[in-house]
This record gives sequence, C-alpha cells and structure tokens, in this order.
Amino acid sequence: RFPPSFMNTSSASDLGIDFAIVGFPKTGTTRLMRNLQLHSRIGMLGADLEGVPHEDHLFREMGKWLNPAPYFDRVDAMQQRSVERAGHRLSAIGIKDPDIIKDEDAMRRVASIRDIKLIVGVREPMANFQSYYNYRCTEVAQGAKWAKNHAANKVVCPRAYNSSGQWPPTWRDVVNGCKWAGIDRERLLFADIIRTQVFPHVPPSRVLLVSTEGLAAKPREIYQLIFDFFGIHEFFQEEVWRIIVSKPPEHKGAQRFVSMCDEGHREEHNTLACFLHKNFHAKSTLELY
Repeated sequence: RFPPSFMNTSSASDLGIDFAIVGFPKTGTTRLMRNLQLHSRIGMLGADLEGVPHEDHLFREMGKWLNPAPYFDRVDAMQQRSVERAGHRLSAIGIKDPDIIKDEDAMRRVASIRDIKLIVGVREPMANFQSYYNYRCTEVAQGAKWAKNHAANKVVCPRAYNSSGQWPPTWRDVVNGCKWAGIDRERLLFADIIRTQVFPHVPPSRVLLVSTEGLAAKPREIYQLIFDFFGIHEFFQEEVWRIIVSKPPEHKGAQRFVSMCDEGHREEHNTLACFLHKNFHAKSTLELY
C-alpha cells in the first residue's frame, strides 16, 4: 500500500521533490537533466550506482504497481550525501519523466506535492516529430524489446486514410495521422496540451517552458533562468560549465530514416505543415525560453 500522506495534498511535500521535468519527449530533457545534476545544489532522483541520472517513472507507475515508500529514504540519503561531500543540503531535488504530461493521473500526483515547480521542454514541432519517428525506427532496427511485440504497438490510422499497412508505419502514414508507439501528430500541439494538461493542476507561475532551440542558442542565459526559477543564486562552477558547453549533442544512436529537407519527402512536409497551421490558435501561444 502507498503511504496515505503521499496522496494527501497538505502533506505530500514530505516526499522532498522540488521540481519535475514533465515533457515533452525528444526535446532535450535527458541532456538538461544530466547537466542539472552537475550543479552542487541540485539532485536528480533516478540516478544509477555511478550517479548518472535517468528517467524515473514514479508518478506514472505508482498508480499501477510501484510503491513510492523507498523514495522517502532515497531523498533523505541524497541530502545526507550532499552534506557529507559539499557541506550543505541540496536546494532542489528533481525527477524527470517527459511522458508525465500525457498522463492526467500522473499530473495530479505531481501537483499534489506542495509548491512543486515544473519544467516543460518544447521544440519546433516538425523537428520534434521527425526526431521522434527516427528514434522509434532506430529502436526497431536495433531490436528493442518493446518492438518485438507488434500486437501491443499497433498502428492505428484514421478511417479515411489509405495506409501502407506496414509495421513500423511509413513516414507518410504518421504525418497523415496514424498513431504508433507514442507517435501522434496531435501531441505536437504543445500549447494546447500545456493549457489543458498542466495549467489546470499547476499555475503558470510555477511552470517554466524551455525550448530546445533556446537552450542551444543561449545556454548560459537559459540555465541562469532555470536557477532563478529554483531560487538558486549560484551558477555552475566554471570547470563544470566548460565541460557542459564542450559536450556534443546526444542523439542516443538514432539513425536518420527521414529528413524534412529531403526532396522525396516534400509531400509529407506539406501535409504536416498544413495540419499544424490548421490547428494553430493564436490564443494558445505561450512564452518560451
């Protein structure tokens, strides 16, 4: 059984989590998480034995089978280790799971933590869609465990669309609305999703939207913005910052199965662009960094 206090809004803050990176997939949240872990005042749950942080599905899986009780001890251990090594407690402890934003129950659990702050990673929609598709196709090509179960990862297409019938679906299939392995063009409507999935649970004043493009173009400014958001006054130590800015982007070995710039994909490019234009609402624009 889960600790009753965890689900109680008034006492859930006892868990000790201060922020969560809740979305979106393929927007650079893994790199962001690992860099934040390098700050002496920040800790990330889900770290392995070498201290490298990973995604943690606490808020999605606790409603199914995961008992969150050990997390209380883990947070205490992180604080104790920080005192022993750095002489101070951590100012912010976070967790990263970019699929939280797609799970309303998980969002409610996150919001039950008093004063929780959220970072939402966003990206230019067409680049995000291409990256996600290439990532999934790479996993299939490499024999990922999930990809061996076709029945659990069916391709679901609109009735009016004449699909290829292939598995994995073609690029043409997905840009025309076929859904597969988390790929769904409806999920590119970032602003609408944030307004309907995030703001009803956590007020905009406690949500920071960080764009992949902004972080790449002006990293120092964006990280300083994040630290201000957390109430942390120190920047990275200079030697740590040099390591961060010298690291090349992480692609996790994804192959380039499709590219929006290829002449052979001009039709798909136009289809997706028209979908985004048709579903864009000026009132849905949000302030990004």
